[in-house]
Amino acid sequence: MKKLYASFAFSLLLLSVSATPGFRKTNVQSTNQDLQLMRMNLYDFHPDGSTFRIDGTVTQYDDIYSDDIDGNDGRKMTNPGVNVCILRDNINLVVERRHTIASADTIFFKIWGLQKKTYQLKFVAVNLNHPGLEAFMEDTYMHTSTPVNLNDTTNINIAINSDPASSYPNRFRLIYKTLILVVPVLHLTALPADLQNPRMLLNWNTRGNDSIKKYWIQRSSDGLNFSNVGVVKAQDPVFNKYEWADPFPSNAFNYYRVKSEAINGKTSYSEIIKIKGFRKESNKIALFPNPASSNNMNLNLENQPAGKYKARFYNSYGQAVLEQSFDFQGGNGIQKLQNNRSLVPGIYHLQIIKPTGDKEVMEVVF
Repeated sequence: MKKLYASFAFSLLLLSVSATPGFRKTNVQSTNQDLQLMRMNLYDFHPDGSTFRIDGTVTQYDDIYSDDIDGNDGRKMTNPGVNVCILRDNINLVVERRHTIASADTIFFKIWGLQKKTYQLKFVAVNLNHPGLEAFMEDTYMHTSTPVNLNDTTNINIAINSDPASSYPNRFRLIYKTLILVVPVLHLTALPADLQNPRMLLNWNTRGNDSIKKYWIQRSSDGLNFSNVGVVKAQDPVFNKYEWADPFPSNAFNYYRVKSEAINGKTSYSEIIKIKGFRKESNKIALFPNPASSNNMNLNLENQPAGKYKARFYNSYGQAVLEQSFDFQGGNGIQKLQNNRSLVPGIYHLQIIKPTGDKEVMEVVF
């Protein structure tokens, strides 16, 4: 009796999550935007193009569910006509709850009671459009593999004829698999900064750009510890030449590399290049301590001219996030910088504009 009630409840759930007009909407969908579902409904297909829903199944995915059959799954209650279910371990299910798809999965369908006519399989995917994941409906009778849209609805017509194999109950299955994405080959070069152009211009070429989402430009002062200093969005596959200008290169040596990020989350790195920055022979300005804190920032000025100075902090996107002006008497001294806002931890660039108009830039860690 308990199994009967459970099966009836799951049948109601199947109706409640159906995308067919006329069926009520599920309450779960209205409150959970992350619900991951694959519905497969079977329709009677008429010559005039109209359809009528006969039966269907639902597969729900979540990290909290197991791939084993348990109390979260609903068993199929058969009827005298056409029946559709999910076949798992020789058990007929109308609702199956499985663990979130990691890289591959298969739904085995069982359909019986079909007549000699045309039917339509309607696959309705909800929140299954994961990077690199694709799905195909395999037809063992026709030996075909049809792509199933994981971001929309896919309609597939099937024909039942006088050949008994065409109505074989286990004819159809839905296969998920993850694309193998090709990570591009990166070749990185740089044009060193000079007095007229203090920016460091980086260039790189790619192959296999179609699987890449973005490129991260990373810089290091020792060739070992790298930090993100810029990002470039990948263009179409035909476009394979990129450039990015570092507005704040170090006066000493700069180590650069480019990290590519594929749409499936995988990363790859270019070779590391070492470029000497432009060192202008001038007197020294330094911030201490470094790493700094929002309430402890001090400038050490050595042999600097008197006048008004400006100090600007830039984030990794080149946006000015903090600015302060101060007067300096000239020569040597310590200037405390004031900060009335909290900076997000990360790497910033401090630009000092002197009374003469000359600029000095240094990297600061918060």
